[in-house]
Amino acid sequence: MIIICFALVADAAIGNYQEKIMKEHHVPNVEIVFYSFIFGFGFVLFGLLITNHFFSSLEFWNKV
Repeated sequence: MIIICFALVADAAIGNYQEKIMKEHHVPNVEIVFYSFIFGFGFVLFGLLITNHFFSSLEFWNKV
């Protein structure tokens, strides 16, 4: 429950922050989305490696 609440707060904050960056630095929307996805990918990859679930998730992905 706490993680879901944190995710909702972070999701609300990131939208405002992205809009501010786009206006101040004239960054295109595609670039903002790209870097957001790269950061998310790195965050999830780090979590999978730390918890030692990376290879089991690859095995599951290959079964589908």
